[in-house]
Amino acid sequence: MLEVPASDDRCAAAAEVDQALDWEARTIIWPSDSRHVIICRPRAHEREAATAELLKPVLRAAPLRTLGVCAPLPWAQAAQGYLGALKALETVRTSAEGLRVAVYDSGPPLSTVLAETGKAWAASLLRPVREAAGTEAEYQRRLEAARLSASVGTVRAAKLLGRLEADQVGPHRNTVAKRFSTTAEQAGLGDGLADRAVLDLALQLLDTRHGVATLASPKVRSLRELLQDPEVESWASSLLGCLSAEQVDLLAVRRCFTWRVGDGR
Repeated sequence: MLEVPASDDRCAAAAEVDQALDWEARTIIWPSDSRHVIICRPRAHEREAATAELLKPVLRAAPLRTLGVCAPLPWAQAAQGYLGALKALETVRTSAEGLRVAVYDSGPPLSTVLAETGKAWAASLLRPVREAAGTEAEYQRRLEAARLSASVGTVRAAKLLGRLEADQVGPHRNTVAKRFSTTAEQAGLGDGLADRAVLDLALQLLDTRHGVATLASPKVRSLRELLQDPEVESWASSLLGCLSAEQVDLLAVRRCFTWRVGDGR
């Protein structure tokens, strides 16, 4: 994802991207953020030359242009790639070293590690949301709205929802934030960081694009039990393995990376 400043010509920047990549990528003028150009390049070409390397002339053409790159993903997981590129751009913005390019590759998300047992827990957690929705269509609409809010924030979610609902204006960000809070409350969760992380995980697990939840399990396990599985512990160790014990403790103290399961929901 290429991010350009407001003073830059985004269409011209997209044309520069096409030329730099020899017209072998799809570039998209992203509707939900006036600064962004989405770049989708076939993985076969990535083996020949890294996209970030080829786009250096585009970055040099304007001093405030930055680039966020996600790891290669199947086309069906393009939404996950978009979020990865956003996180990479956030790394660029918060860097004290003047970075212009960052690559995001977190490996498989926790939702894929938890698999079917996690889906059963998520369906149980969000059952009150389903009951309040009344119909399956309304339930899925509320989940998608909450999923977008958790992933990209209420401002971008409002813009994206406007296009999904054929309304170019879209709901106000305060309305989207209220809907997200209502969904959390119906699930028995609050507005804290850890509770939002729990809701985000449940929403990922019930994303029908990655399979429908199977509730054949005779016993729904709690999140506390799920997080104690060896597979999850291995995933967490891999994710945090590059940090020292002091850095992990600091993250926990600041609550930048924490799972508070409360009474074992």
